[in-house]
Amino acid sequence: MHTLQKDAYLVFRSMCKLSTKNEIKSKVLSLEILLEIVKAGGVAFHSSDIFISGIKHHLCVSLTQNMMFKVHLKPQIEVFFQYILLHILEAKSSSLQHKIQVLEALTWICQNPQTVVGLYVNYDCDWKARNLFQSLVYNLNIVAWGGHLGEVSVIPETV
Repeated sequence: MHTLQKDAYLVFRSMCKLSTKNEIKSKVLSLEILLEIVKAGGVAFHSSDIFISGIKHHLCVSLTQNMMFKVHLKPQIEVFFQYILLHILEAKSSSLQHKIQVLEALTWICQNPQTVVGLYVNYDCDWKARNLFQSLVYNLNIVAWGGHLGEVSVIPETV
């Protein structure tokens, strides 16, 4: 790993950890910085094993712990789902390992039924927001039938 990538990862991880502290100003600032990191990260961010692992182990934890501030974090959660999780599942350039890690993160996130309901109510039912729940179900359906994960696509047989 290059020094710049390592430094970027350390900043990313530090912001994730800072966002879990009790001080509200620290939470808000670190989450805003994380949002900018996610938006500006580009291909290196979405295709690097260390960043994918950081998303799974640090950013998911941060966002889950900050869910009680969901009114204030709605745009950040939308960006996280749309531009990280769903983007990795949809992108043909994402590796199989990255897609599997995203599926594991989604499994962990969706273990709480209230979180799943919250995605639907707070995004799909809000005409100003993207339909995150619909996009999530759509992409999981494609993955379930063997699409997006590898080169070979499995199409279900009709009887």
